[in-house]
Amino acid sequence: MRQAIGAYTKNKKSTATFNPCQQQYHQEQRLSSRRGVTGITGTPTMTRQGVVRRRKKQFKPVSYYYTGIIILVFFSLVVCSSVSYFLYSYSFSRRGVQSSSFSNDRVDSKGYNNLHNKQNSYVNKFDKSEIRRLTTFVESVRNVLYKHWGGMPYDVNNCPPQPPDNYPIEWPILDVLSNWKPNDIPEERKTIYQGLCRFNYQKEFYKALAYRRAEKPFILRDDPQILKVVERWSKPNYLSSVLGEGVRYMTEYSESNHLMFYRTKKGEGVFERQRKRHRNRGEEWVPPIQKLTMTYDEWLEKANQPKIAMGPDKPHWYFRVNAKKENGTKNHRPQKLERDSSSVDRGNVMYDELPFFQPEESFYIVDPTETRGINCRFGMMGNIAECHYDSSRNFIVLLGGERRYILSHPKNCPNLALYPFGHPSARHTKLDWSDIDMLEHFFEEGYEQNNEERENTKFSNAMVNEVVLQAGDALYLPTNWFHHIISLGLNWQCNARSGSTKHYNEVIHQCGLNK
Repeated sequence: MRQAIGAYTKNKKSTATFNPCQQQYHQEQRLSSRRGVTGITGTPTMTRQGVVRRRKKQFKPVSYYYTGIIILVFFSLVVCSSVSYFLYSYSFSRRGVQSSSFSNDRVDSKGYNNLHNKQNSYVNKFDKSEIRRLTTFVESVRNVLYKHWGGMPYDVNNCPPQPPDNYPIEWPILDVLSNWKPNDIPEERKTIYQGLCRFNYQKEFYKALAYRRAEKPFILRDDPQILKVVERWSKPNYLSSVLGEGVRYMTEYSESNHLMFYRTKKGEGVFERQRKRHRNRGEEWVPPIQKLTMTYDEWLEKANQPKIAMGPDKPHWYFRVNAKKENGTKNHRPQKLERDSSSVDRGNVMYDELPFFQPEESFYIVDPTETRGINCRFGMMGNIAECHYDSSRNFIVLLGGERRYILSHPKNCPNLALYPFGHPSARHTKLDWSDIDMLEHFFEEGYEQNNEERENTKFSNAMVNEVVLQAGDALYLPTNWFHHIISLGLNWQCNARSGSTKHYNEVIHQCGLNK
């Protein structure tokens, strides 16, 4: 018998009653059964009237509680990342950081990544096994790193991503020179006053990029591009074949280990005019070095003499190979030397040997329109290039051996006793940093000083730090940073400049320089 839609009583004597709510409920149940729906969630129960009903699930506030926590954490992460990105971008813009290209003045995360990818475009040509092989080889030809004095606010081998305050740390110059006299080539590794950070290319390139953008000096180590050159140049007779047998190059000669730079105006009677000019000032100037030509093999023979033959008072030679920017292509042509018509200058082959110094925008070449070519200086034990600064940013790579660099912030310009503007050796110090006794003699009590010596007493106020470069190291020097260079043995160094910045011009101008 068809079940009644309404609810009636079973007692025939009583009058049947109709409930409209029950009618609606049963209609919904029939529609649900036709659609294959069991009804509302819950456990089915039987009412007193025999009608199947379903009990609603009880409300559980715990599930809503956890959902709220997840949503809150998500939005907190979004807000924190947004604030961090804003502060990151702001701090970089305050430091004058460059952006999507190597030479712009602003930065964003996309430009930063593009910059990193651009540098890696060349490195990706080397697979991981090749990089491991190159790194293992170069480490085998390096000496143990010099230890540095402790008590510093940062670890030079694990520096923070951004330059810390007062970076790089400096020490009084007399302390540094007394600890390790420039003329000494010790057998044991000394503890040095290193203030510069050393970054590993594979793991810390982003740090090097930040320091370069902030115009702070640093060392980048183990770039595969550079390691490849170190391996190639270490092979016997390789450089002889590249530079050409019998080809003569400009070489600086000194009767001691000091090779002071000088520059005179072109033309006849140059030296006589310079002597006359300085004689009128009460000075007697003579060229500190001689400029001659030698083949690479001739120079190498001099550089491989016994150590006793390369003492501070013995003759020294500084071999030079220069590549000019206008010929910086793979299809370069040799040029005739002015001094020797029978010699052919094959220095531009360095653009093939050092592709990272090609005149195009890269991490090493910031402004390709202002490059000055490649300058290579091959040193023998004891060679000293006196303290000076360059008027452009400078990347220096060491491709073999070791060199000690004593560095000083441009603010120390008034204390370094520099030759004035107009002097052939302008921008260079007039003091012999190797003569510690003479430098300390200026500060003895009761010592009577003339005007020049009173000026030299400011030297004790200068602050410096030092670092020893090894094969595979690249040193970045911002514009106007002072550097005093000492060769610790046979070594090969090349550098390239690319434009200048105005970060330190004011302090240099106060010295009457950089005009």
